[in-house]
Amino acid sequence: MITEFVSKNLSDFIDSIIEGEKINSLGLITSLNASALLQTLGNKLEDFSVYPEINSFMCPHDIFIILPDINPTAENIGKIKNTLSQKLVIFSTDSQQRDMLLRLGLVNEFDEDLLFCFSYNLKTYNNKRNWNNPEGWANPENFDKYRW
Repeated sequence: MITEFVSKNLSDFIDSIIEGEKINSLGLITSLNASALLQTLGNKLEDFSVYPEINSFMCPHDIFIILPDINPTAENIGKIKNTLSQKLVIFSTDSQQRDMLLRLGLVNEFDEDLLFCFSYNLKTYNNKRNWNNPEGWANPENFDKYRW
């Protein structure tokens, strides 16, 4: 099932992300054969790297995609989203990972029978709110009127 997904649907999914997010470099973490994906998407990206596991030799990319054959830990995901990339997509078949991914701030993109997808995008993670700014704090219009 995983190899069918990689060969059929993943290239379309990644292509839509590349176009929508203006991605130039992609880090794919999988031990599966990704040569078909590389042929399809390689000419649209400046850098396309495939890593067989999450390790310390990975370099920063615009986005990282983790396929279901890799089972990342919370520390691995934190390392990627905090130091290596502002965008992350994780595909998984392990239902026990759902709670961990939600706790780490990832958003559920889709949930099929045996496969689900979570994503993280720093741009949309914490939207700026009008009330969360220094202008409205502590009644600044009263600073010269009253002594606290």
